[in-house]
Amino acid sequence: MFVSAEPDKITHHSFQAAIEAGLPLAGTGGSSVAKVQRMGGKVLSASGTTGTTNRTRAVAFTTAFAKEWNIRYQPVIGNTGAHAAEALQTNIWKRINFCGIMMTSLPAFIAMALCLAISQISVFSSLSDVFDTLVAAALAFAITSFANLREKIRKK
Repeated sequence: MFVSAEPDKITHHSFQAAIEAGLPLAGTGGSSVAKVQRMGGKVLSASGTTGTTNRTRAVAFTTAFAKEWNIRYQPVIGNTGAHAAEALQTNIWKRINFCGIMMTSLPAFIAMALCLAISQISVFSSLSDVFDTLVAAALAFAITSFANLREKIRKK
């Protein structure tokens, strides 16, 4: 696992050895992940740092490694204390912390709001096209995410 490592600098030899050995990798930090992938790394899970939390990255990495090694893994969403086993039996929609999702989405929301507000100034009116593209991309992402979630639920 790596976090914002610089594979072309001090950790280059470590990454090169991992790649030559065919080790599975999981990492965060968009540019460093892209560099490792260009080097030929077997990156199972890649994410940026913005819009993710330590917990979401840990779940993503663990899920990727479990899938690679054919180990059954079901992350606990919501309670993680003494009642974690009981939580697995309840409806997933009751266990999702929407506040956490909204907090990590806040920077993107603010960027979109600023883009929309600035596009109302006549000199920057061309930004309305940028806003429309951002909204279309967000909708496409949301529809795809919900379709994938629905398919996963249906398979269980």
